[in-house]
Amino acid sequence: MTNEQLLKDYILTKYKSLREFSIKNGIPYSTVSNIFNRGLMNSGVSLILNVCHILNIDLESLVAGKIVEKNLTSEELTPKESLVASAYRNNREMQPAVDRLLNISDSTIEQDIADTVMAEKNTVSN
Repeated sequence: MTNEQLLKDYILTKYKSLREFSIKNGIPYSTVSNIFNRGLMNSGVSLILNVCHILNIDLESLVAGKIVEKNLTSEELTPKESLVASAYRNNREMQPAVDRLLNISDSTIEQDIADTVMAEKNTVSN
């Protein structure tokens, strides 16, 4: 099985179609389709990195002919979280409404940062 077919099969386990994958992730369908027509190695590096990030798979493993999901640490964002964060950043006029909906205020953020710093200090000192 080719790397392209492996990637296509994996996408289809997560999405109903390549078109759904492209729409939900903001990648033109023609661009996604070209990965499979031209080949993985003939596609742009940034595109393949983006696809691997969206799918949370390891690029090196894909090139070697395997699909390996990356383990997320607490600092890493899932593909959906990345999309939400990007949408939040790109829609400044909506940020106050989202903050209210999620009950987020500047004081809440400052307290979360202070709690994180204290927890890290305690971990280092122990």
